[in-house]
Amino acid sequence: MYIIIFIAGALNLLLGIFLVSRARNRVQKSFGYLVLLIAAWVFVNFTYFQFPRYPYVHLSYSVGAFLISAIFFWVATFARQHISGLARWIVLCSTVGIAVLSMMPGLVLGDDISIGPVQYVVTLGPLFGVYAAFGTLIFFAAAIILVRAFLRTKGLDRLRMAYVVLGFIIPIALIIVVDFIMPLFGVLWSAGLDSPTSLVFAAFISYAILRHRFFDIRIVIRKSLIQFFTFVLLFAIYAYALLLVQRSTSSTFTLSSNTSLLITIFIIGLTIEPLRKGIYKFIDGIVANREKDRQDALKRMQLMAASTMQFQTLVERTQQELGKTFGVSVDFLLAERRVQALTQFPTGQMKVKLEDVVGQRIAGGRVLIADELPYRIENGETSLKVVHDWMQSNSVSAIVPIGSGEDMVGVFLFRGMGKTVFTADMVKFLKDFQEQSMFAFASSYAYKLAVERIGMK
Repeated sequence: MYIIIFIAGALNLLLGIFLVSRARNRVQKSFGYLVLLIAAWVFVNFTYFQFPRYPYVHLSYSVGAFLISAIFFWVATFARQHISGLARWIVLCSTVGIAVLSMMPGLVLGDDISIGPVQYVVTLGPLFGVYAAFGTLIFFAAAIILVRAFLRTKGLDRLRMAYVVLGFIIPIALIIVVDFIMPLFGVLWSAGLDSPTSLVFAAFISYAILRHRFFDIRIVIRKSLIQFFTFVLLFAIYAYALLLVQRSTSSTFTLSSNTSLLITIFIIGLTIEPLRKGIYKFIDGIVANREKDRQDALKRMQLMAASTMQFQTLVERTQQELGKTFGVSVDFLLAERRVQALTQFPTGQMKVKLEDVVGQRIAGGRVLIADELPYRIENGETSLKVVHDWMQSNSVSAIVPIGSGEDMVGVFLFRGMGKTVFTADMVKFLKDFQEQSMFAFASSYAYKLAVERIGMK
């Protein structure tokens, strides 16, 4: 167990250094320092595995008290929750008091130490319940702050908050159970699980605060559950197969147990991958699968791109498909080189000059998501401020150029700010759509221009 704890401490240390060095704002930097404190606490736990006596075991709980409060204050900072001066003093004084009591022999922890299956087991002192109540209440208050912040946010901020809530609640709930609740019922060996769990907490939240593009959390949860149930079914099937092979071979043939085992391993080797894929596909087909819906839409647009549709029909059909897939209205601006502008097709109502900042960024050919731009601006891409203001004023949630620079045919504008959260899987869909549709739109538009020129002669 001490090897696992050391690895957890080392990874937390590296993650903390990375966060502090890469931090772009106060939230990221403060979380980096929090992860460094977590690493210090994990290394203290590693130390008392090597020296299971006073003061190393007691020091773990003392440092843990400061860590609990540090997590609470970081959560309040992240959620922009104001903590009154009185509440701050109560938390800080309680933390110092609990930390001091933890260092005193016989109060929070006893002196009798024994070796358990997961960690060294120490007897509890009469004030351990006070320590457990302190940790549980502080964590519970932090969870309430996060949930309230989640409920009041929208769009990409809501998705980011969902990742933080999930990354906070699951590890912290486990820590409360193994560190505070189970010891009160005499189960002391499980407390050693808290150190590896801290890495899950740190990694999950680091992902949430460093990135501005996330995978759909519902898809992540669904895939995790499907993988879990697939594993359970596979385990049950092969456990039954092992018993069946052993019984049938022992009753029919005089084979040794090693031979039966080899036969079972051979059967597993032949069948595990197709069986795993089959079970996964079956379970995946039972639940709603938004990924599959988007892939089906992409295939339909591939067929449209491969067809010989006229340009206006191709644009209209693509608008309908994109609007149906994302639940928003979609406009198309045509790149007209003779006037150096993007003009709404076919009405001509909206125009964006290509020499303007907005036109130049669109001509770069990258997918632009309105919800992502504030994070990119915060990270130094200040020229996107004009683009973000333009998208907000025109209620544009996403811009998908078809082509770039001199080869750009036009751009699809997704209307309805805040109606759709564009996750990483959605953006991948849009990039795939960009790649597969460029040639079709360019060819169809070139044909349209050729027909118009012939008609003018």
